Amino acid sequence: MTLGKLASCIVIFFCIAILRPAFAADPSTVSDDTVVARTGKTSYTVGDVRKRLERLEPPYRYAAEQEIATFVRDFVQRQALAQEGLRLGLEHDPEVRAEIEEATQAILIRALFKHEVVARAMPSPEAVAAYYREHLDEFRVPEQAEVDQIVVPNEQKALAIRTAALGGQSLAAAAHAEGVDRVDVATFPRGMREPEIEQVAFALAVGEISQPVRTSEGMYLFRLRARHEAHLKPLEMVTTSIQAQLAAQNQQRLWKELQGRLWSSDAVMVREDLLKAAIVGARVADSSEQASPKN
Repeated sequence: MTLGKLASCIVIFFCIAILRPAFAADPSTVSDDTVVARTGKTSYTVGDVRKRLERLEPPYRYAAEQEIATFVRDFVQRQALAQEGLRLGLEHDPEVRAEIEEATQAILIRALFKHEVVARAMPSPEAVAAYYREHLDEFRVPEQAEVDQIVVPNEQKALAIRTAALGGQSLAAAAHAEGVDRVDVATFPRGMREPEIEQVAFALAVGEISQPVRTSEGMYLFRLRARHEAHLKPLEMVTTSIQAQLAAQNQQRLWKELQGRLWSSDAVMVREDLLKAAIVGARVADSSEQASPKN
């Protein structure tokens, strides 16, 4: 290696050593107490960022983690703006105080709902099993026909496709030769399609191609791919959906009970008569006064 090349390598090595900390940090040197952002006198550690991420729903958390620097920069910049508002004493403005109170109420109500309703609303395994036994009809799957289907404008094309398919061509190739670019797959139970279609589709054997079926949409051809017999979905397959349904019902019931308990107490009082006299009555009086002719 020449002296010039050696010098170049040394320069590159030292550049990498000097610049690396600005672009990458060694994960082993970072802990929850490591400060990663600051605005004014407020510092944010890795632990602070983790807590903020934990408050997000999974999809939003994943998106924030992918753009973590942008996520942190956004809330630090918001904090800087809020600190400037505090420096100016804007929190003492009556309108600002009213908005802060409303926002605080909303936050407390969400926390109350989570603590008193959501935490108690999840149904027990026994409740889920009982619902399943009492609502079996909801989980019955009727007999279904799974078919390849083609629709063409006239019987001549339908017969040409059927003949070619019976002669050994694939249904897709036979259809393409007649200008049909797509063979659709459809699965349906009885009662979902036109009677003439169902009569033909459910009479086919697996692999059999139907005669053309005339409908208001054109001429149909069907090839039966499979017939799915009627069956009952097992409890294990529907447990999650039952849990979600019962949890929603429980949440609604528990929330109404909580509201009723609080609103029926002496802590809540509304004088409708005084409100109507002060607000509605005053408006009526003002309207009458404006409508009266002046001397």
